[in-house]
Amino acid sequence: MSFQLYRHYDAGGRLLYIGKSANALKRLVQHSGAEWASLIANVKIERMATAAELAQAEVAAILNERPLYNKQFNTASIARRKDGVAPSHADCEQCRRRREQTRNRVRKVRAKK
Repeated sequence: MSFQLYRHYDAGGRLLYIGKSANALKRLVQHSGAEWASLIANVKIERMATAAELAQAEVAAILNERPLYNKQFNTASIARRKDGVAPSHADCEQCRRRREQTRNRVRKVRAKK
């Protein structure tokens, strides 16, 4: 089985989305209905040895790289404005709760490893 972490970028190099799949190119076709799909200009694929490594790498990448359109694990996308800019949410209560939920998910992923 293949374990692939993929990143979608726009023409300007902005990171749009990070995901995981057994077949990243097939998954690209499945994203064709997403609001941001027409923006994809470049796809980078990274292969992982195990499903656990892939799950951990996906969470870490989303938390660290903050892609514009990921919803899961990404506090920046929760209140993203229509202009595509991810504002800072340091004082937002909803974002504080979401960050805590994300931390708990990360702990679970790391505990399974």
